[in-house]
Amino acid sequence: MSVEAAGAAKRIRGTFGLVVGVPDSSLAFLGPIWQRPGEDASVCTNEGSAVALAAGWALGSGKCALVCMQNSGLMNALNPLTSLTHTSVQSVPLVLLIGVRGWAGDEPQHEVVGRVTTSLLRAAEIPFRTTCASDLSDVVSTLGLAHQQAVASNTVTAVLVEVGAARPPTPPATGGRALEEWTSRDAIRLVLDAAPSGSIVVGSTGFNSRLVHEYRRDHPGRFEEFVYCVGAMGHACSVAQGLAVARPDVPVFCVDGDGSALMHLGAVLLPAALTVPNYRHVIVNNGSHESVGGGDTLGSRFSFSAIGHDLGWPTGVFRGPTTPDVFTALARLLNASGPVLVEMLTRPAGVGPPTRPRPPFVQTRKRSHRSR
Repeated sequence: MSVEAAGAAKRIRGTFGLVVGVPDSSLAFLGPIWQRPGEDASVCTNEGSAVALAAGWALGSGKCALVCMQNSGLMNALNPLTSLTHTSVQSVPLVLLIGVRGWAGDEPQHEVVGRVTTSLLRAAEIPFRTTCASDLSDVVSTLGLAHQQAVASNTVTAVLVEVGAARPPTPPATGGRALEEWTSRDAIRLVLDAAPSGSIVVGSTGFNSRLVHEYRRDHPGRFEEFVYCVGAMGHACSVAQGLAVARPDVPVFCVDGDGSALMHLGAVLLPAALTVPNYRHVIVNNGSHESVGGGDTLGSRFSFSAIGHDLGWPTGVFRGPTTPDVFTALARLLNASGPVLVEMLTRPAGVGPPTRPRPPFVQTRKRSHRSR
């Protein structure tokens, strides 16, 4: 992280009494804040929770907090922004710092939200300013103006940070489970090696879909179908659950991440109310929002496997090194009657970002896309 970014993060932290949110690669200059969380800064599980946390803090302290997110997360935040913090309800002063995705040529999952971000803010009656990530001095001064406006009017204001196609590369992930032997890539390859041939595999947002895509590229024809949830963070397990209901004859795997699973944690429990013995939820827990440059998740302090144990599901937690006994135990569990929950403890993926999957995002053995 550059000296300029470190200085900008320090000034931002000094302006706001509390900085919360979900890490985003467009807001990479916030890395020093996410890497040193404390009473005045915290990564949250989702953007709506971040807004609510900031609102509660503002109501208790009488000060203004900063809530950070990617524009795709604005939809998670709209409920509390319109029914809690709005001037017609609690009238809470907050500033939203929103990284903008969806420029021409950006990834397809960002296309729609890129078009509607400003319209959504106007519809929610949230005034906004725009700045550019390449000018951190302007980012800081624009945040200062937004802070003044929010405090003066007891309202929410927003700062949109545009990056564009020339955005800086995502910095390497920090923190999380740095001492684990397996990388995320190791764990996902091990799981898919142990999974029954002919399964359906759903990959979650971030590096997990990319790593699943790498495996498919290297093992053509091994699985029935791949579904890449390149967007809709936190919903991959629900997509997999729906597939498991629709296709009871086929094992369905959700290859999820800790940040994604935590974003809508209640969805992890839903198979308890469904009949899905063919559903397997694999959570690759590296304790980090790796694809956006890090920022610890609660995954480094949370046991997903405890959920499966409490629900009475076949459950296991695995960590390296890879031995024949580990592989045999994992394969036995993945072939059990489910629902099954498997937690793989890893460090970040390793050298180089994995290759992004390209449309269509449903890939089958026989043809690139099949509607049912």
